[in-house]
Amino acid sequence: MHTRGEQADSTWKGPRSALPVVVLQSGDQTSPPGATVTLECRMGEGIDMSSYTMLWYRQNHHRAQVEFLIKEHEKTVGRFHSSIEATKNSFSLQITELFVNDSSTYYCATVTVMQPDQALIQITGLYISLTVSVKEHKDSLQLSALKLQQFFMQLFISVNNFEPAYFGRGTKLTVLESGRDPTPPTVKVLPPSQKECRNKKDRKRKKTLVCVATGFYPDHVKVSWTINGVGKPEGVATDSAAVREGQFYRITSRLRVPADEWFKPDNKFTCNVKFFDGTTSTDHAESINGETDVSGGGMSREKYLRITQSAKLSYGVFIVKSCIYGAFVSFLVWKLQSSAGKQKK
Repeated sequence: MHTRGEQADSTWKGPRSALPVVVLQSGDQTSPPGATVTLECRMGEGIDMSSYTMLWYRQNHHRAQVEFLIKEHEKTVGRFHSSIEATKNSFSLQITELFVNDSSTYYCATVTVMQPDQALIQITGLYISLTVSVKEHKDSLQLSALKLQQFFMQLFISVNNFEPAYFGRGTKLTVLESGRDPTPPTVKVLPPSQKECRNKKDRKRKKTLVCVATGFYPDHVKVSWTINGVGKPEGVATDSAAVREGQFYRITSRLRVPADEWFKPDNKFTCNVKFFDGTTSTDHAESINGETDVSGGGMSREKYLRITQSAKLSYGVFIVKSCIYGAFVSFLVWKLQSSAGKQKK
């Protein structure tokens, strides 16, 4: 089993505390089939885990449905075992006898524990079943939908169970296929197309560089761009997930910059791909430099080459015609001289 650093989610404001609700998860992992892994989760500093209900979810692949797995105190569900120690701010998920299809992104989540003065409202057909929890007793009320509207509107103002859930950023787990070793990516940066036109919306000239990382396994990669060593978060569009091609993965990222940045030969554009092989993260990068704008202020390189080729062709035709004309004049001179010689005789 291999893992990398802890990941924190973004900051959220808690419903019942001035402190932000932050869910922290352990880093990504890889593991061979048949092994046991443990995923860790904890709350941010100053947050009492006992005030929340902790849960685990997973998402098998990008855009797949998020699947609920287990919550605290359920102990074991199949090969999934949860363990909570609220006093130590720790909530873990253990998965035994791993299979390749256990490869997923696992999310730790938390919701606020329902307070005694809250009500759980469930709509069922023509009736609404209302269960009110009070400190000393519980009453179950069932009201006809036809008579419920006024009562429900008054009740809705004071009691509800619409507390939000807070998720961590997820822990990506890859169960390695039998006989497969991690393989780092090959990175290639492609220059902008010569046919790229002005942006019709903002009328500004733009150029798009494309970075393609291929031939890697597993799909634990992160792509970023720099210009002259400085990070470039603006204008970057990276595939939301790597795409499998045969036995390996591929991911593409695009960097869109103003044309005047590209047409500076001293500018160095670098695509950085960070690859996690299950033990360490390694950096793989490729760079290209900008080009000189040979368009003379708006002319594309393609048009410039077309004009110069046309000029060369025209010049060649002119030379050929000049040679033919010179030969014709020489022939006339020779003819006249020959005629004059015959007349003297």
